[in-house]
Amino acid sequence: MPMTTKERTDMRKELVSLGYAWEYVDEWPARISYYVHREVKNPRGAVVRTVGTEVVGLPGLPTYAKEKAKQGLFPWPPSETCPCSWCRRSREATGEKISTPSEAAPAPRRRKVGPNYGAV
Repeated sequence: MPMTTKERTDMRKELVSLGYAWEYVDEWPARISYYVHREVKNPRGAVVRTVGTEVVGLPGLPTYAKEKAKQGLFPWPPSETCPCSWCRRSREATGEKISTPSEAAPAPRRRKVGPNYGAV
């Protein structure tokens, strides 16, 4: 179903705030791999997927990417400089000093995900 201009703009703003490239809404790939940034547990509390697990072959639709980002799945692996809230919380939990934006190291380059995606 086609998006209106307002829906496209709103989707783009939200995805950019989550760490995606500005062009993602217009150039999304058909299938991509996502990485777990938050432990996934079953209803009994057992860990089903640990942080860093790669989930291969999921849809690359912008709407799908937005929903998965809210669940802790991103197309880049978790790292010490990852801007997502789950990686940030894990750094806070381990007692790592969280620097203010003026002290922080440069943010990771926004990655453009696609079929020709190479090493950054």
